[in-house]
Amino acid sequence: MMQRLHKLIFAGLLLLLGSLAVGCVEDEPITPVPPTPTVADPIPPKHPAIAPTPTSIARQFPLPVPTLLPVAARPSSQNCVDCHTDAETLKAMAETVEKAESKSEGEG
Repeated sequence: MMQRLHKLIFAGLLLLLGSLAVGCVEDEPITPVPPTPTVADPIPPKHPAIAPTPTSIARQFPLPVPTLLPVAARPSSQNCVDCHTDAETLKAMAETVEKAESKSEGEG
């Protein structure tokens, strides 16, 4: 069994070396391809004519604290739950989706 495996590996290596040797033979020289002309000139980038001058602004540190709404004025998440679980509202707001006709293939 082992001897048969060795013979198969040897035969595979011989085939591989033979195909490599045949592939290296040059029939005709490779001719270089001439460069093709450019179809259009590249578009130059747009640069501003005059660079804007930087202005210095005095910053107050630490920055003022942003104003937040009090907890009572914020909408609660219960509004979303109530609206999305109300069957009558969902039926009233529902839109019927019509399937667009697709083009069929073939004659007809």
